[in-house]
Amino acid sequence: MARCRDVGSGLLLIAALGNLLLGALARPVPQLATPDYTLYHTKEGVFQAVRDIVAGCPATMRMDEETLGDGNYSSTLTVVTVEHAGLSENHARKARLLLNFGEHGRELVSSEIALHLLRLLCDEPARRPLLAKFGISEAAVSQLLPQTVFKIVPMENVRGRERVEGGELCERKNGRGVDPNRNWKVHWGFKEKDYDPREEDPGTAPFSEPEAALVLRTATALRPHVWASVHSGMEALFMPYDHVASIPEGEGPAATLAILQQLNERTCKGRCAVGSGGKSVGYLAHGTATDYMFDELKVPLPMTWEVYGDQRAAWEDCFRMFNPLTREAYNATVESWTAAVFALLTLLPQHPQVQAELHLPGGPGDVAAAAAAAGGGAAVDRAVAGGAETGAGEGVGASQQLLRAAGQQEAEEEEQRSQQEEQEQRLREQQGQQQGQQQQQQQQQQQQQQQEQQGQQSGTSDAVQGSTGHDGGGGGAGGAGEAADGGSDSSASADKAREIASALQDIQHQQGKLPADGGLQQTLQLGGVDKHPDTGSPRVMRSLTARPAQQRRFASMLSGLAVLGAGFAIGSFLWSKPLVRYRLSKWLGGSKRRTRSVIPL
Repeated sequence: MARCRDVGSGLLLIAALGNLLLGALARPVPQLATPDYTLYHTKEGVFQAVRDIVAGCPATMRMDEETLGDGNYSSTLTVVTVEHAGLSENHARKARLLLNFGEHGRELVSSEIALHLLRLLCDEPARRPLLAKFGISEAAVSQLLPQTVFKIVPMENVRGRERVEGGELCERKNGRGVDPNRNWKVHWGFKEKDYDPREEDPGTAPFSEPEAALVLRTATALRPHVWASVHSGMEALFMPYDHVASIPEGEGPAATLAILQQLNERTCKGRCAVGSGGKSVGYLAHGTATDYMFDELKVPLPMTWEVYGDQRAAWEDCFRMFNPLTREAYNATVESWTAAVFALLTLLPQHPQVQAELHLPGGPGDVAAAAAAAGGGAAVDRAVAGGAETGAGEGVGASQQLLRAAGQQEAEEEEQRSQQEEQEQRLREQQGQQQGQQQQQQQQQQQQQQQEQQGQQSGTSDAVQGSTGHDGGGGGAGGAGEAADGGSDSSASADKAREIASALQDIQHQQGKLPADGGLQQTLQLGGVDKHPDTGSPRVMRSLTARPAQQRRFASMLSGLAVLGAGFAIGSFLWSKPLVRYRLSKWLGGSKRRTRSVIPL
């Protein structure tokens, strides 16, 4: 009967958990988000806004358009040039930044950042509150802007954007189904086991797509110091490589990583993933623009920025995942990443390759630049043009001093980390010793209790056996005259046995070993103690331990079900995260391991 009750309770618990799970699965799918064009610009609205901004700053801004076709497919690239010192054709002695927005159609917020950046580059009074809000030196920005040229692509993938505005809110590829960020030459066409052509089609050949070919033309003509490709889908600051899970070696990549870490703290509030795209994003990407900029064009500072991502969004709810929905979130995203461009500008003098060539104000190369100017302007010109090593020698020396200082700082930080790890190790050892002592004390207490219990039970059993055996023996060995006395002794022994059994039962109740229904009474009869048929030993201990064993089994079953339910709940929560789904599916090795909503890069 008890076993049936236990099984019934377990089935009832399973049924309750099943109802909860079915209820969770039956929840209605939330309505898919769509663009709010009172908040976002349409494709035509973006380019009209660009034309209006450029028209307001004709002395410092110029807008160029170039169209390239391939058979019956073509695309137009719009590039805005910004020079605060006045538009010119010679950019050799300026810091050159190529900023690319809107490479994937579904990432509307990327082009919104481009528009806000252009507005603030045109309007100095409007720029000041943003710089103050993010703690960026207005004096440093004002000093560096005249020595800088920007090439800004507001929307690279125009044809893909048209498909998104036509209702394909999850589309990232171009107008004929090729991913522009897989169409570059470095490691082009390599397909991972989790390759999904619906998301990452690399095209028929490197630069087969007009979008990638047009950006390549712009980059080749400019030879930028900085390349930044602005995306959404998560929050991250990536550098090469995308096709392997590591960063390149050398002082240049090390300086790039240091700059990204500073940007993370200053404008991303420490939330962003920082490092190699191939290591941090959760998958390897082949044929990307950022890897090409570093390997082929030797851009000192190549980066990919991921500016926003809602990981709670459903797989198919792409607009929600890649773009903020509320005005508050929209403003926060656009402002913080626009500020990141100005913060990056002030950090350029920290990069040894950039500073050795340009000697920008605010960096350790200032002294070297002054010395080079005193020694002859020709040496400076040759250094800026990249032809001679003599004029840049002192700048390199200053850069080496910077690197040595950075190395010393890293060594100090490493020593601090080592000391902290040693302290943590000692703390863990102390905690382990304390836990060991506590466990030893608990074991000793348990052993002492078991010994006391066994002694009490042994004394009780001996008393029961002695009483019944003596009385029975006396009755059998005596004559007729002693029979009455034997009967009287037997009755007294039975009373004594009941008293002993009652005392033993109280002891077991106190120790939690026996239920309160008096299970011991089942083995004690009014006339004596029930004995084993073979050995004649009492069954007291067996009766006392039978029911607790059943209780332990039932408790174990309940614990297992509770763990199973908790595991399912945790697993369901984690599975609702697209990046977790992707990484788990990649580890499992399935053929359908990505969805279009989990590939930001």
